[in-house]
Amino acid sequence: MLRSENGAITGQDFKNFFCLLVAAGNDTTRYSIAMALHLLTQQQGLLKTLQGGDVWETCADEFIRLASPTLHFRRTATRDVEMHGQTIKEGDKVLMWFVSGSRDEAMFENPHTAQLDRSPNRHVAFGQGGPHVCLGMWLAKLELKCVLQELAGRIHTLEAVEPPTWTRSNFICGVKSLTFLPKPIPDRGGSGLHVNFSFADAQGANVIAPDGALSDIAKGCMAGLIHHHEGLAGLLAATVNSYDRLGPASMAGYWANWADDHRLVTTRSCVTSPRSARLEHRMADCATNPYLAVASVLQASLLGVSGGYALDPAEDLDGLDNIRATRHVPSALDKALDALDADKPLRMAAGEAICDALIFLKQDEWKRLKDKSVDQVRDYYLPFV
Repeated sequence: MLRSENGAITGQDFKNFFCLLVAAGNDTTRYSIAMALHLLTQQQGLLKTLQGGDVWETCADEFIRLASPTLHFRRTATRDVEMHGQTIKEGDKVLMWFVSGSRDEAMFENPHTAQLDRSPNRHVAFGQGGPHVCLGMWLAKLELKCVLQELAGRIHTLEAVEPPTWTRSNFICGVKSLTFLPKPIPDRGGSGLHVNFSFADAQGANVIAPDGALSDIAKGCMAGLIHHHEGLAGLLAATVNSYDRLGPASMAGYWANWADDHRLVTTRSCVTSPRSARLEHRMADCATNPYLAVASVLQASLLGVSGGYALDPAEDLDGLDNIRATRHVPSALDKALDALDADKPLRMAAGEAICDALIFLKQDEWKRLKDKSVDQVRDYYLPFV
């Protein structure tokens, strides 16, 4: 409980303190993160330094030093004091410029340059001890560190598209907007787009597993997805580097199989709760048109129900070194397009015209890119991001 000199603080004081706490943790941390991204676009070597992994214990302080999101505080002198030849009298109003102190040439070598291994780093963005030191300093540094670690592990370069805009304030310094282009790491697969779905009957009840076990409709849906597995790849994994992600022993939709609550199969059922039971298809990637992905998954499911397809037994092995399934996605985009072209029921269900157009365009794309390096493939696709 916060207390004043005369006892418990008032309700208004508590509200003011809460507002200060929320604002302090919001504005300062987000502006520090934005400044870190801005600096990464200005000093290209910084990202490589982060990816080296040796500066995680020091980099947050350095980015925060240069961000200095709180520019200044004003205080009242409680007694006469002389500093650097200047006399400050009791009662004088004193303005402390944190942004200047954190760039003091007497304290910091190359104060306007980010040196991510700088140690010690006695910046004053959090204050310098005492009763007014920032309560959230460790959380702020952890948040910034976590963001940078996730970013450094996913991108190859970071380039500014246009200059940033800055917050109009003489109290808070912050990047208001920053437009940048991250280039992914070339030899890594992309992110998956999982399609989750369920159905309700006329009374609004979930029909996937009404009694805790898969219904015939759910089994038919999964049978359709497995039956059309290879052809679906042409619709759901439609870039040449989609197949860097789709491989065995991965959490992507490689094998033509299913199981309940098994994250290493392509079609996963979740039947723990009859109300929230659902099916999840895990093949599509994030370069896929989401509308086409959902439509394709649902149409393949409908083919399984209307066609009375039989469902194979569930995968009961680990999905890593041991797999019962023998069918899997084609090894490359051209083979996936051939599989889609050969799967006439799926093409007719998803839309013959759109499938034919997709096959034509993507076959040309494959011919253009099949002999290119990973960097050239990435640079080809970046304008479409």
